[in-house]
Amino acid sequence: LTVFCSLQWLLSCSCEKNNSLSLHQHYLKNFFNLTEESGPTLRRGFSSVAKKLMEMQKFFGLKITGTLDADTLTMMKKPRCGVPDVDVAQFTTFGNNLKWEKNDLTYRIENYTPDMSTAEVDDSIEKALGVWAKVTPLTFTRIYSGTADIMISFGRRAHGDFYPFDGPDGTLAHAFAPSPGIGGDAHFDDDETFTFRSTAGYVLFMVAAHEFGHSLGLSHSKDPGALMYPVYSYQDPDTFILPQDDVRGIQSLYGPNKQVPPGPTAPPTPDACDFSLVLDAVATLRGEMLFFKSSFLWRNFPQSYTPQQTLIANFWPEAPASVDAAYESQQSDRIYAYIIEAEHQSERSNAPLVKVKSGGLSLAIRKQFLMLHCQKGHVEKGFEKAPNMLRFHYKCVQIVVYILLILIKYIFALAVFRLSNFIFAITICAICWSLKTQLLSVSSLSTPPKTVTAAKIHLFISD
Repeated sequence: LTVFCSLQWLLSCSCEKNNSLSLHQHYLKNFFNLTEESGPTLRRGFSSVAKKLMEMQKFFGLKITGTLDADTLTMMKKPRCGVPDVDVAQFTTFGNNLKWEKNDLTYRIENYTPDMSTAEVDDSIEKALGVWAKVTPLTFTRIYSGTADIMISFGRRAHGDFYPFDGPDGTLAHAFAPSPGIGGDAHFDDDETFTFRSTAGYVLFMVAAHEFGHSLGLSHSKDPGALMYPVYSYQDPDTFILPQDDVRGIQSLYGPNKQVPPGPTAPPTPDACDFSLVLDAVATLRGEMLFFKSSFLWRNFPQSYTPQQTLIANFWPEAPASVDAAYESQQSDRIYAYIIEAEHQSERSNAPLVKVKSGGLSLAIRKQFLMLHCQKGHVEKGFEKAPNMLRFHYKCVQIVVYILLILIKYIFALAVFRLSNFIFAITICAICWSLKTQLLSVSSLSTPPKTVTAAKIHLFISD
C-alpha cells in the first residue's frame, strides 16, 4: 500500500477499548504512555500526540518530526513486544532495579500453542531460558503443577491480566517484571503463528527469550542489535549468541556465571555515526539502497527520511549472516549475495588487488572488501546454475600492473575497431600480448609464493 492508503487505513481504524482512538494513538498510549489531553496543549500547534511521536521517533532513531510520517508508520506496524518503551536507554532495568532475590527459579508451561508440537514448545522455552542462564548464576527448574516463579501461557485477546492482545501481528507477547503474584509471568498471543525454526511465522525461541528478559528484570533497549529491542527480529536459534548489550544488562542485576567459562561473544552493533566505520558492501536491491556491516544493514528507500538499521536476517531471512557483495540482475530479476573466505590474500603490506576468474564470474578483492564486476546486471551463461560453494585459485598482482593490463586490453580493442588494416591490427595484438606477458612475469617475480592460495566464494540466490 502507498503511504496515503496506509494513513487512510490507520485513521479509519479504532482500538477495542476506545473507538475514538486511532491506531497510532493506540500505539502511543500502549508503548509511550500517551494520556488524553485535558486543557490547553503545551504550545500552539504542539499536542501531546506530537510530543509522544517525537519521543518514539527518537527512541527508534527516526527523523524527529512530531508527525505521522512514512517511517514512523512503518515502525508502528512492525510486530513487537507488548511491554512499553518508556524511559529506555541502551540496556535498562525496570524501576527500582526489580529483580529476583534468589537465583534458583521455577517455571511452568500452563498450555500450548496448536502451531507447534509439545516437544517443540518445551525445547524452545528451555533454550530461551538457557540464554540467560549461560551468562548469570540463575537456574531454571520446570514444575508441572502449582505456582511457579515464571508462569508461561498462550491466550487470545482478553486473557485475564487487563492487557488484552490485539489479534494477528502487532503485539506478539508480554511479560511482567519480578514481583509477587503475576510478576515474572509471560503470555504469548495465540493469534500469532509461532514456529520452531521456520521464518513463515514468529520463531517462539526468539519471542520467548525476549520476554524472559522482562521476567528477569530487564526493560527494553534502544540498541537494534539487542535481544531486548522491542521489535521482533529473526535469528537462527541454533547459532544465537546473546548480544553484549543484553549481557551487560542482566549481569548488572545478577552478576556473571562463575561456573561456566565465557563463550563466544556477539559482535557489537555498528554505529552509523562512527567515523571509523567501514562498510562490508553497498547495493541497490528492489529500489532500495542497502548498506551492509557484519550481521546488520541500513535500508534507505525512496519514502524514507533516514536509513533504518536492522538485522540482515529480518530483511532477507535466507541470506548469510553477513554479506561481502550483492547485486540484482536486471535480466533474471534475482538477487545475488556473496561471502568470500580465503586463507590469506597477501603477505605484502600494500594490499594488492586480486583478480579471480572462473565460470564467467569475475571478482576483485582488496583487503576484506569484495566487488562484483557485472555490467548492467549481465550474468554470464551458466552462472545461475553454479553451486553455492565455488572454489578458485588466484594470484596477487600489483595494482599498477592490473591497471596497465586493462589499458592494454582497451588499446587493442580500439585498434581492431578503428583500423581496417588487418595486418596492422594483428601487429598491435602481438605487441599487447607481449607486454601483457612481460608485465605478468614481472608481477609474479615480485609476488611472494604464499599469495597463491585457495578461496571459497559462497553464492546465495534469491528470487
